[in-house]
Amino acid sequence: MVAPAYDRLDTGDTRIVARQDLLAAFAHATQSGTLYQWAAAQPTRRSFEGRLPAYAVRLPFDGPAVVVRRSHHGGLLARLRGDRFILPRAPRELMIASFLTQHGIATPAVLGFVIYRESFFVKRADVATEELPDGMDLGTLLADPASARIRDEVWTAVRALLHDLAALGVWHPDLNVKNIHLSRTLDGAIRAAVLDVDRVRLGEPGEIVARANRDRLRRSLHKWARQRGLTLGPADHDALQIPVGAA
Repeated sequence: MVAPAYDRLDTGDTRIVARQDLLAAFAHATQSGTLYQWAAAQPTRRSFEGRLPAYAVRLPFDGPAVVVRRSHHGGLLARLRGDRFILPRAPRELMIASFLTQHGIATPAVLGFVIYRESFFVKRADVATEELPDGMDLGTLLADPASARIRDEVWTAVRALLHDLAALGVWHPDLNVKNIHLSRTLDGAIRAAVLDVDRVRLGEPGEIVARANRDRLRRSLHKWARQRGLTLGPADHDALQIPVGAA
C-alpha cells in the first residue's frame, strides 16, 4: 500500500516509493546504483555524522534539497546485521513522519525511499528526507560557546518538543542530542524538530512516555558532554529535570 500523494515504481529487485512529482527524479538517481551511492558521488554533497554518513544533496531535475541516508540497525544489532533488514523500516518512517507533521510536531518529511532486495530474506533501504532550514543539532549547538546567550531559548524549545511528543503518546527510543534540530522560525523564535523517527512508537499520552523521552535525552546529553569535555552549566543540568508539562 502506498501513502496518498506517493507513487511506487518496481524495477527488478528495486522498489522506489516517492512523492508523485519526484518519482522520476528518484528513478534517474538509481539508474546505475543505489540512491545512497548516487548521493555520495555528488560533487556538491555535504556529509553528516551518524552510524553511516548521511548526505545533503539536491535531487535530479532541479529537485528539492534532501538528506539521503542508508537505513542501519542500532544497538546490539548494529554489528550483527548492519544495514541488512528483513522488514525495512522506511515505509513506517514515512507513516510516522506524516503522522507527526499532521499533529503539529516538526520533523523532516520523507520525500521517498528505495528498497533493494538482495535475497528472499535480506533487504537494504535508502531514505531521502527534506533538508531542514539552516540550524544545527542540539549537541553541536551546546558545544558552541556562542550558544550561551540563547541557552534558555534553546531549552524552552526542547521542552516544548518533549511536551508535544508526550501529549501525543510518542516515544522515541533513540532521542539523543543529534536527533533534535534547532532553527529560527520567521518570527525569530527557536523551533525544535525531531529527527530519525523510524523507530518511534505510539502509545498512551502521559507521564510514562514523557519520562522515557526525557530520561533518554538526559543520558545522551551527559554522554555527549563527557565525550567532548564540555562543562554543563546549572541551566543545562536543570533543563530536563523540569516536568515536561511545564514547558
